[in-house]
Amino acid sequence: MNRRLIFQDEADGIAYWSAREWKKWAVHVVAGPAKRPSYKQMAYVRARTREAAIAVARRDLFPPAPRSARFDARLAGPHELGCVSTPAYPRGSDVSARAPVSSNCSSGARR
Repeated sequence: MNRRLIFQDEADGIAYWSAREWKKWAVHVVAGPAKRPSYKQMAYVRARTREAAIAVARRDLFPPAPRSARFDARLAGPHELGCVSTPAYPRGSDVSARAPVSSNCSSGARR
């Protein structure tokens, strides 16, 4: 049985995509020896299953991968898709502290 570590970003991706029909997959394409590959590429594709994601990557990769390339798909995590954590929306007294400061330009008076 082949086991591998699942990092937090991948665990978040698995949790997020589990309830969705169409998923975003990260497909790793590697050719050559395992320790020193001569070709490496990453493709992000939208598909329902892992097998469909690999088929889409094989079809749409440009320039095409070598014949000996190995394809491995996993669910894309939030960080690699560009999601960043942001603070929660301010509540209570924080709202007044973030209110815009009035200026002469915003008063509506014309010069």
